[in-house]
Amino acid sequence: MKRKGMLYALAIIALDVIAVVSVIKANIDPTEKEYKLAIEQGKKYESQELCDKAIDEYYKACKLIDSEDLRIKIADLYEKGYENGEYSTLNGRNNVLASVIRDYPKNADCYDTLISYYDGIADYSNYAVYIKQAKENEVSTKTIEDCYEKIRRMYSTTNVPYDSIESFGTCMQAKRHMSMEVEERDSKGNVIYEDNGFGDKSPKTKTKEYTEFTYLYDNGTISDTISAIDMSPLASVVTEDGGYYVYFCKNYGNDLITMDKSDEVYSGMVVGGSRNGYVGEKNEYESCGPFSSGFIVLKNTKTGKYELFDKTGKSVTSEPYDFLGCFSNDLIYAEKGGKKIIMDNNAETVFDNIDDVILKHGERCSISDRMFVKFSGDSKYTLVNSKERTKMDFQCDDADLFLDSAAAFKKDGKWGFVRNDGLVVIDPEYEEARSFSNGFAAVKKNGKWGFINKSQEMIIEPIFEDVMYFSSNGSVYVRTAEDGWVNIKLFYVG
Repeated sequence: MKRKGMLYALAIIALDVIAVVSVIKANIDPTEKEYKLAIEQGKKYESQELCDKAIDEYYKACKLIDSEDLRIKIADLYEKGYENGEYSTLNGRNNVLASVIRDYPKNADCYDTLISYYDGIADYSNYAVYIKQAKENEVSTKTIEDCYEKIRRMYSTTNVPYDSIESFGTCMQAKRHMSMEVEERDSKGNVIYEDNGFGDKSPKTKTKEYTEFTYLYDNGTISDTISAIDMSPLASVVTEDGGYYVYFCKNYGNDLITMDKSDEVYSGMVVGGSRNGYVGEKNEYESCGPFSSGFIVLKNTKTGKYELFDKTGKSVTSEPYDFLGCFSNDLIYAEKGGKKIIMDNNAETVFDNIDDVILKHGERCSISDRMFVKFSGDSKYTLVNSKERTKMDFQCDDADLFLDSAAAFKKDGKWGFVRNDGLVVIDPEYEEARSFSNGFAAVKKNGKWGFINKSQEMIIEPIFEDVMYFSSNGSVYVRTAEDGWVNIKLFYVG
């Protein structure tokens, strides 16, 4: 009896299991059935060379049960449809292949197809995107490697030339002079009219000159063009709190406005007249560089002396200097009464007995925590650890400041590169050189400038008259013989 009861219980359990399986099967079968039906219908349309209809069916199947192979089939049909005239472009195929790379990033054939396509139509921006993705996903084919060698030496060029470029270490200022016709006005502000020769009067005009400024920040951001009419740049960059600001002195001293890289305008300190923040008569002071460490250096145009001012426009200099550089890492180079020193932002002397110091990028002596100083009685510049304030065992005849992994230095008439620990990484062999910045360094060969990478490969051939420093997104200003200063940007950075 017990045995029968047990068998009965097992039978009930078995029936329950069968019921559950039946329910699960009932839930799965419709999906499988719809999938198989879509596949069969897609094959039917495919055999009839109706690519568009076949793609629709395969998309239905993909939504039910996705697979890499099915997406590739859809991509192939887009290509076939393009060849037989159903589609006017290969955009459909390219979008599908891009989705395959996104979800199945090891598919080498997809990379090859897209890279070859964008190479063929000279779309090097997308070309670079897929080469970079292939490299990041460690996918390698002959096509990928060949195209990689090609793209990392290619760049685009802006067609807006500039008259001059100035470096401030973290920012490049591009400037060009412009002119336009404006209406002439009398002393009361009324428009002056003149006879136009047709029995009528027209506003009298005159040529107004102005300056356009554009700023390239280290992260690659390029500001909108700022047109400055009756304005002179007072200070070009403020790096306090991680911000980058452009200061303009309107009407040469009447008041001051600031523009950040979004071109929003803020009211700032007043630098003229008798208002708050007074620093002298109109046109008495001119800027010698950007705000840094809370101060700006201004030169008195009447006396030729230099003073430090804070952001309120107050002079913090008890006695003017014969020369002042610009603060960087809270250090500044100063000259007074024939004595040359490097001092901190508390006006305490850090190094004295100095004959000279390398000043670059807005008269800075130290962008990173290294600088080059020629001490009294020494004929060469010594590499100095400005953070620990110690001399290092490296000397040279000339140098550029550290911006990246290695600084350019000159020895025996040639330029090479040295690390911040004093180890020479590229022996002097170039006519001139600029320090590495964001992975690239400018070098001069046969009278022209080009760029090398850290492996000393010539990434951009020496064809330029002059060059500046690379930003982190691969942008740099270069000067050509034909157009002047222009901005170029590498398609591939990585």
